[in-house]
Amino acid sequence: MVGALPRPDLPGGPHDDFVEALHELHRQAGWPSLRRLGAEVGCSHTTVSHAFSSPRLPAWGTVELLVEAMGGDVPTIRGLWVRASSGASDDTSTASRMLAGRRAELGVVRRHAETGSGVLLVSGEAGMGKTRLVECAADLAAARARVLLGSCLPLSREVPLLPIADILRSAYTLDDGRWVTEALRACPPYVAPSVARLLPEVAPLAQQEDPEDEWSRPRLYSAVASLVVALGEQHPLAVVIEDLHWSDDATLDLLENLVARPPRVPAIVTWRSEDPDVPAHKVEWLRRVQRSPHVTVLALEPLDRAASAEQLEMICGEVSPAAVDRIHARSQGLPLFTEQLATSDGVDLPPLLEDVLVTRLRELDESCWCVARALGIAGRGLPYDVIAATAQLDESRLTAALRELRDRRLLRADHRSSTVELRHPLLGEAVLRMLVPGEAPTEHRRLAQALADDADAPAAEVATHWQAAGVPAEELPWRIRAARDAEARFAKAQAADQWLRALAIWPDDLQVAGSPSLSRFRATVAAMSALEASSQTRRAAELADGARRRHDLDAAEEAELCMLAADFAGVLDDAETALGLAERAVTLFATLPSGAHRVDSLRTRAWLRQDLGRWEEAMADIELAIEVNTDVGDELQHRRLLAAQGWFDFAAGRRSLGLERISAAARPPAVPDPLGDAYIAMVHSDVLLEVGAPASEVAAATERALRVADELHIDSQLVSTTRSNTAEAWLLAGDVERAARAVGRAADGEFRHERWALHLTRAEIDIARGDLVGAQTRLDEIMRHQLGAQASQDYLGEVRTKLLLWSGRPVEAWDCARSVLDRWVSQGSHVHAGAMPALAARAAAEAAVAAGDSRAVSEVTSLMDVLEDLILVSDDDHVAAAVAQTYDAEVARGVGRDTTDLWVAAGALFDRVRRPHPAAYCRWRGAQAAIRSGRRTVASGLIDAALRDARQHLPLTTAVLATAAASGGAGGRLGAEGARTLRR
Repeated sequence: MVGALPRPDLPGGPHDDFVEALHELHRQAGWPSLRRLGAEVGCSHTTVSHAFSSPRLPAWGTVELLVEAMGGDVPTIRGLWVRASSGASDDTSTASRMLAGRRAELGVVRRHAETGSGVLLVSGEAGMGKTRLVECAADLAAARARVLLGSCLPLSREVPLLPIADILRSAYTLDDGRWVTEALRACPPYVAPSVARLLPEVAPLAQQEDPEDEWSRPRLYSAVASLVVALGEQHPLAVVIEDLHWSDDATLDLLENLVARPPRVPAIVTWRSEDPDVPAHKVEWLRRVQRSPHVTVLALEPLDRAASAEQLEMICGEVSPAAVDRIHARSQGLPLFTEQLATSDGVDLPPLLEDVLVTRLRELDESCWCVARALGIAGRGLPYDVIAATAQLDESRLTAALRELRDRRLLRADHRSSTVELRHPLLGEAVLRMLVPGEAPTEHRRLAQALADDADAPAAEVATHWQAAGVPAEELPWRIRAARDAEARFAKAQAADQWLRALAIWPDDLQVAGSPSLSRFRATVAAMSALEASSQTRRAAELADGARRRHDLDAAEEAELCMLAADFAGVLDDAETALGLAERAVTLFATLPSGAHRVDSLRTRAWLRQDLGRWEEAMADIELAIEVNTDVGDELQHRRLLAAQGWFDFAAGRRSLGLERISAAARPPAVPDPLGDAYIAMVHSDVLLEVGAPASEVAAATERALRVADELHIDSQLVSTTRSNTAEAWLLAGDVERAARAVGRAADGEFRHERWALHLTRAEIDIARGDLVGAQTRLDEIMRHQLGAQASQDYLGEVRTKLLLWSGRPVEAWDCARSVLDRWVSQGSHVHAGAMPALAARAAAEAAVAAGDSRAVSEVTSLMDVLEDLILVSDDDHVAAAVAQTYDAEVARGVGRDTTDLWVAAGALFDRVRRPHPAAYCRWRGAQAAIRSGRRTVASGLIDAALRDARQHLPLTTAVLATAAASGGAGGRLGAEGARTLRR
């Protein structure tokens, strides 16, 4: 069952039957991996996973390809899918497969078609999805009413009553004219001759030709109304007229005549609003009929982001959140625009939209073009005076141009902020397509000069326009200002981009720039700090290396660069290089006046020494840093040093003192300290995990720091590790899904060294969910980046060992675990062993069982004997006690001497520290020992207890159920129910 995939929790019914068949086909195909299926089908492994595991019904196109790839019976699965897709019990679930968003609007249109009266006028600008909405509503209403459709067309010459003729012909063709014929027989005699002018098929029913006189048109209107009512009396009926704004005047007169009295048959009409080509007399008609009590208006608004994401998923399948953000920002929620952008590359302007938009812009005169060009270059709304300066128009010409653009529906004005903008972002893109060579730089220069006088203009925007104009001397001071603005907002990624651009255009002979003035060295340091805070440490390290090679550095500058480079190298797991740089920084700072940088360098060296196992020297560095900071008087630095001192106390066995100091450091300071909060939250959550604190306590310790980091977009290694600790706490508490929510999307995308802990936690989550292929792929990627720090190597070894064990590869698991123990022995320094001893013993025991040779067990015991004095454990370490008891049980199992009592004792110790999955594992092993000794009642109770605790851990649950099934049903109610699930 290793390759089985998670199943959605569904009630019995057609959807559940479909899912059952799909999973059974996956089993018959030999459980091919998600990535293999994705490669064969031509989509991502995530899309494949959703098809198997999501409670939402997947698109048939994806299912068909999957069934073919697994060699299944496509017609059979197709039938199950169809029944599942038609088995929805409510409008919302059905609509979700037909229409993105518009749930409420769909219900309004459907109910009107089924049971309404009067006219429902669905309005919205071009591309808003009026037609799609009405089509979906008509499909849903078809079970209760016949929906007749008529369309208006933008023909070169008007055809009177064209949509009415369409409606009548639709009714006639439904059943070869029987419906219409019966209805005409129920109508007055004049009706058939009159409607024969629109529907020649009924001419044989007309007793005489309808005369052409002054009353012919009113007679025709009355005849159409009579026939429609008669049709509705024979069968529930609704009529739809599409694109009424293109209709002829006779159709408008007929509809106005119908709404003058309560219509007995519901009508739905669509109307394009904001269309400059609609004649004024038709707009006036619309205003007039909207005042009728028998007309209801449903105005469609743009889709929100969630609905746009739904539309994109319907079109493309899986779409990344970044792609949704990008397309929604460009489409502004217009479904037509979203569809066109989705079916193109999502970056270039699709040809259809370009043709439509450019055509509208080509009709502009010179003044209107100057305004549109300024707004297109700006890419946003602009104040009146900035437009005037950029477009170089006097007041009268500018006012006339703005009025003309407004009347053409190309402009939107915000009177509250006194800004004007193009009506849609894609109009701005079309403007840029129309520019000729040389036009854009000139316009960017004018706009930059105009914005420079606007106090509200962002500095980054002004700098960008100077860059596009090709004037770096004007750009540089604005870049520096933009970087400082981003720093003030803690927008570290944006600040990094601004600093790097400033450094790229900084002349070699320029000493200082900006206002207030700033040296190139300080700009370089600011860039490095911003890069590190936004998970771009490698780029920060490269920048530091380049700066250190300069020959114009003084001692203070060299010391600061060494300290920063040491920090970067430590993050990137190059501990030896990092320590050498830190030693140099500490030496240089010792010769300089005492200051905060010296404290930083000592704290950096302390962590690097600790990582290399030099604990006593590390603790001495922290104590010296505290002494130096006493003279400096930096309260924020004191918080960090207090947390570091608490961590070292805790590691040395002074747990109460360590927790007391860390808790004191965690108190909110008088002034904001988001980076310090992240640092302290990481340390605090680390020690809470060590003592087996409840997950809620760990989450409480990190909540404020992570919330502030999210608000300020801080994405450093400290933040990532803190987030990982929070997720790990929920994972240890047995709440896998909450752990996944804690990780969020931070571990998605390509591997970043700063996020190694998050990637490893995500791999653990994948293992618990049963996605062993996904976990293996993630670990392979991590291993390619060669983690160097002891903590990261230990965590990687632990997760790899777990994966190999649950994948049924015990010999490889023992090799992996042994490499971790060998490294600890060779280093000869203190280690935090965590769960690794028990995990190594499990791997050795399973390797011994698989090989029929207990040498692996002898090796693990020999290594642990050597490590006994190096593993840091205090007397009150309940987690270590549970791990030690499990270690003893695993060693006994490896030589065939484990007992139920050994395992039950270990499970009880894990209960004490609230770790249900290890407790479930111990009870599972205890049940196996009980079965071997013939104690089936004991085994039954242990299996039930193990199943309760193993929830959300699919491989463990599967293993427990397999034991229950293989033993002939050992296990009570939970075991029996689980065994049935396993057989399914």
